[in-house]
Amino acid sequence: MKAWMGWLLLALASPLCAQEGPPSVEYEMFPDEAGAVAAYNAGPGEETLRRVSEVRFHHAVRLLDEFFATGDKEAGARAVSYAETVLEDDPGHVRCHLLLGGLAFLAAEQPGFADGYAEEHLQAVLDAEPQNAAARKLLGMLWLKRDFFDRALNEFEQLLRDHPELADEDLIAVMGMAYSADNQQDRGARFFRERLAEDENQTAVRMGLATMLLEEGDAAEAAALLDRVANDPGASGNLKDVARALIADLAGTGAQP
Repeated sequence: MKAWMGWLLLALASPLCAQEGPPSVEYEMFPDEAGAVAAYNAGPGEETLRRVSEVRFHHAVRLLDEFFATGDKEAGARAVSYAETVLEDDPGHVRCHLLLGGLAFLAAEQPGFADGYAEEHLQAVLDAEPQNAAARKLLGMLWLKRDFFDRALNEFEQLLRDHPELADEDLIAVMGMAYSADNQQDRGARFFRERLAEDENQTAVRMGLATMLLEEGDAAEAAALLDRVANDPGASGNLKDVARALIADLAGTGAQP
């Protein structure tokens, strides 16, 4: 994971994300940017434009680093200004869309606040790179925060079709919650079966399928799946504990495996 992706996570607790927004600043051109702009003006083209974009993106990242290190709101505001300037001249700059989309997602602690901005930038990433895992997952989480469960599941399912290695227990648990909240347990069961057909060693997916089947009342198949999870040497301790607890619950209710 790129270092600046970690900064996006820190933004969640950042004063930059307060609803009053960052302070207004005047755009300041750094010497290396001035040189790159001069080279572009002398010979406009894709290569010289990309040089300008990369210099500006570098300064956006550097200023974000300063902001998170010192809490200097002006540095944070300048970082956002630099990132937005990149897109004014180079609207296809994927990393910049992801940077701004991620920051907006983390800023959107209340429904509606910055959501549209996050969606715009994350969708721009996916338009350019449909298999971009970070953008796909963030967009799914954005829909989830707004209780748009079907849209969220569309993104998560596509994410795991493109990147099956990302099917960890946290994501599967989130998906299970979304299927249940939207009364789509049958859809969840079908999807988890699909993933297991591709790779039967995905223990978290097996647990997800078991929980969907339990909610649908299929105790027999669910119990068999839970038993496999509980006795899987590769399963995490947490998954094993949950599987054993569910098996005990089934035994207590008299459900026949």
